[in-house]
Amino acid sequence: MSETGHEVRRSERINLRVEPETDQLLRAAARVEHKSLSAFMVESALDRARQVMDAERRLALSREEFDRVLEELDRPPQVIPPLLELAQRVRHQDNRTGPQKPSAPSRRRAY
Repeated sequence: MSETGHEVRRSERINLRVEPETDQLLRAAARVEHKSLSAFMVESALDRARQVMDAERRLALSREEFDRVLEELDRPPQVIPPLLELAQRVRHQDNRTGPQKPSAPSRRRAY
């Protein structure tokens, strides 16, 4: 069941191959926490996945970089004509068609 008390349908499978020692350790840890192996592994993997995604979304700056950002924010704004024209075109289109729901920015990385 989910936190809201509703039944959650689990339809996806993840199969893993591990070394015998890893299998023994995971099963022992699941027993210690009085959980099934699946519940223990899913909970552990979700915790780690959330950490990874939080780190992906966080911007870490050195003190010098942070100071530079603050300096830039303190500067008077500059009008960039092409950017202003684009914003006006988009606003004009929104007024004709209604505001569009913004799409989430892509977080893809080139490797």
